[in-house]
Amino acid sequence: MTNIPKSQESDTESVIKILVTRLRRIESFSFLITSLLMAVCLLLVLDLLEISLWLKLTPPTLVLLMISYYFIHSKNYLAINPKNLLEDINRHFPRYQESAQLLMMPNQDLSLIQRLQKDKVEGMLLSDHQQGLLSVIGAKVDYKRAAILSIITAILWLGGDNIRSAYQIFNEPVTTIKEIHKQNGLNQAKSAIPRIISTNITITPPAYTKLLSSRSTGLDLEVAEGSSIEWALEFSESSLSYYYLASGKSKIRFVKEKEIFKVHDQINQTNLYQFGFQSQQKNINFDEIYSIAVIRDQVPKIKIVQPNQSLVEIGQNKSPKFILQTKISDDYGISDIKILASVAKGSGEAVKFRDKVFRFKQ
Repeated sequence: MTNIPKSQESDTESVIKILVTRLRRIESFSFLITSLLMAVCLLLVLDLLEISLWLKLTPPTLVLLMISYYFIHSKNYLAINPKNLLEDINRHFPRYQESAQLLMMPNQDLSLIQRLQKDKVEGMLLSDHQQGLLSVIGAKVDYKRAAILSIITAILWLGGDNIRSAYQIFNEPVTTIKEIHKQNGLNQAKSAIPRIISTNITITPPAYTKLLSSRSTGLDLEVAEGSSIEWALEFSESSLSYYYLASGKSKIRFVKEKEIFKVHDQINQTNLYQFGFQSQQKNINFDEIYSIAVIRDQVPKIKIVQPNQSLVEIGQNKSPKFILQTKISDDYGISDIKILASVAKGSGEAVKFRDKVFRFKQ
């Protein structure tokens, strides 16, 4: 009968304890990073809202406490114990011959062969620990979840000001001039409401249309699809802040140049719009609503003149040539026309296809 030295048994217990502690630290660190990122994300979201500081800090704190309680009682954390550790060692190192679990069993419960095997396994465990081979036994860290939370945190951190501005735009109180009339009386409101003194609108069509820029003083417009419009307006009250508001879009602030206020917008669809101004931290919309009618870019019209049949057959001994004559028109003109043809060569299983481009002679 082989007697295992007590010192070797205590060394083995120490190694197992060190390995279990290491795995728990890895799992705890992963949890800590993930939970902190979740709390920071929540805090950054709450920071976008106009609420008190304690309301911003309370939800993240409660989330941390709840996640901590869940983590301590989670299956993953509780599964990190000496028994499962030794089973992982058996999976990773076949030379242990599925005997690592013997290290957890008292000698008096083992047969002679099992004690000999336990002695062998203890020596292997101590040697592998000294050489650092057991470092491959590790807790599974969910890097994907941490990476996603890190990206969300970075977006909220870097784009917080833009998100807050958008939130404020959509939640700013909007008042109409009619409401001001009701609140302050007609005469007083008329004296406080600015007016549009002059308008100068520049319409720039897309370059491919080859249309020239045009000007208009009327606020109801008809423009080509994709046109850029610049409004240059003069108001009776030049000290106020004005904005342009199109249906379904965010407000665009006018830029003041001397006494003229300018704003740009790209127009791709028919829409309604109006102007407004800010007074005493309130957005006040003018009553007048204007329209922009968009002239859609039409698809080119193609008519085959010759041949007058969709299928042309050519005899085997004849020259494979025919004339293709077309009439093609477009609302903004034609700059280039080409034919993309699939040409077959060969026969049977040896047939090959290739694409070829032909150009018309005007």
